[in-house]
Amino acid sequence: MKAFYFDGQTSRRHRVTLCVEAGELRFNGPDGERRIPAGEIVVNEPLGAAKTCVLRFPAGDCCEVANGRDLEALLEELGCGELSPSGRVRLQRRVGVAALAAVLLAVLLLSPAGREWGFFIITGGKWSTPKGWPTLSREWDKPTDPRELEAYEYAHDLKLPENLPKPVPFSFARHLLSNRRTTAVAYFDHLCATEAGEYIFKTVDKVEGIYQMRAMPKRSERILSDLYGFEDPADWSFGEEEGSPIMFLGMSRRDKSGDNIAFRYFESSRSPKEIANQYTIERWEVTKQDFAQYWRYHDFKYTHTGIGFYHNSSGQVTPTEQLASRYAYTWRGIRREADRKHDIAGGELIVLDRITGEILGVRRSFAIARMLKNGRRSWEFSYFCPATLTPIHGKQVVNKGGYPFSFIVQILKPINSDSVLDLAPVQRIP
Repeated sequence: MKAFYFDGQTSRRHRVTLCVEAGELRFNGPDGERRIPAGEIVVNEPLGAAKTCVLRFPAGDCCEVANGRDLEALLEELGCGELSPSGRVRLQRRVGVAALAAVLLAVLLLSPAGREWGFFIITGGKWSTPKGWPTLSREWDKPTDPRELEAYEYAHDLKLPENLPKPVPFSFARHLLSNRRTTAVAYFDHLCATEAGEYIFKTVDKVEGIYQMRAMPKRSERILSDLYGFEDPADWSFGEEEGSPIMFLGMSRRDKSGDNIAFRYFESSRSPKEIANQYTIERWEVTKQDFAQYWRYHDFKYTHTGIGFYHNSSGQVTPTEQLASRYAYTWRGIRREADRKHDIAGGELIVLDRITGEILGVRRSFAIARMLKNGRRSWEFSYFCPATLTPIHGKQVVNKGGYPFSFIVQILKPINSDSVLDLAPVQRIP
């Protein structure tokens, strides 16, 4: 950098160029080349107008240089003297930022989120995805079959009563240092506490039959392992997928008076051949082989001999073009902020009057995927809320095997029974 050199004996000054080499300040003065060790240089306060600074040398000579970034860079390279006020401020800022970064790094490494990232890095990415890792969120898969797509759009067009619980914001900032799973569980508990529940607006007595507006998809690894693909894991159950006609037409369910709790017929757009479980297909006798838009399941005789769950049980199926059911149920997925990102899915089971469109009841559910040993997630046997209570040996047991019958029968009471199962109380909205 440019400077003015004073020999210390006269007032004459000479223009020189300063540079640093091997820890020494080097320049060509009037008497030849000068090399001054950094430790022998004294940096004086700026002169007069505070635009210059003086570098004093052991022989009494000195250099006057412009006070600025070039000087700061020169002195930092030499590692000598004191910096100018602006230089000291910058140095303090750098030291402060470095100290803050060190503290944050230590906190992160000691936090659950930091340890999660540590394991992920040490294992070369083979550990489960850590919190904060970018994810490619997408919408769930819509049905491609025209008939199923129509039912899908109908369910999502339904407008629910205004007095249902509204989404409540969740503070993700409070769980900043928690690991991914802990944050997900906290968010799941929040959704369960603020929104999930069974909400009944109206009940109907002496109902003969019911129409299944949407059938559950068949079980597959893609449905159970894709966190984004399946619309409503919270409402999926084996009973609904494989044996919904049997579930609604009669199993070993009795009310307090001893009557069997069951509807007289069950209508669906799904034929016996479309039921996933081959064992349940064999239970049904098709009355005629005509193809129809709907299938009416009826006259089911349940027999439980201990040999098999449906052993010797049988019923009839009649293809039909007209529905006899006035009341129906359907389901749909719902989305909440960052839910699938945290392995959470929501859904709503809706019971309605098919003629008037009146909503009779809603069951809003949430499910959180189960973590597998290989670090992957699965919707199979996922945790869900609200809990489905089923009476077994006189006790209310959390069980999804009878879902959704256990909720629907509280709204639509079958004609052959004036009472229903003694289930846990549900929230009724006036």
